[in-house]
Amino acid sequence: MLGMSFVWQGLAIMVLPKPGGKAPDWLQALTSFKPPFIPLPILAAVIIAVVVHFGLMRTSYGAVLRGSGGNPAALRRAGWSLLKTKVVLFAAPEVAERVLAARGASAYVQQPLEAAA
Repeated sequence: MLGMSFVWQGLAIMVLPKPGGKAPDWLQALTSFKPPFIPLPILAAVIIAVVVHFGLMRTSYGAVLRGSGGNPAALRRAGWSLLKTKVVLFAAPEVAERVLAARGASAYVQQPLEAAA
């Protein structure tokens, strides 16, 4: 968690026109998006579920990922690394969680720091 805070801080420095102050307008518009009839977390969950289903069921790498849980011996015999597939299986949800958490946290930081003081 602490290591990722350095990554987010570095990205903020790259995105912001100057350190501190207000986020760019396009970034505020992106993070304050509210769909008209469906709450954003539900919409995000449905979109993520569809993308994951497509990725796992319709791609060849999805078959490899499914095979890492179903038959690891066959996966090794086919030449795939069980360790690499397990890393992908555990890292992908963490990346999705970080993206959604960054969106949720940015909803609270809509005013510039100068206005809060």
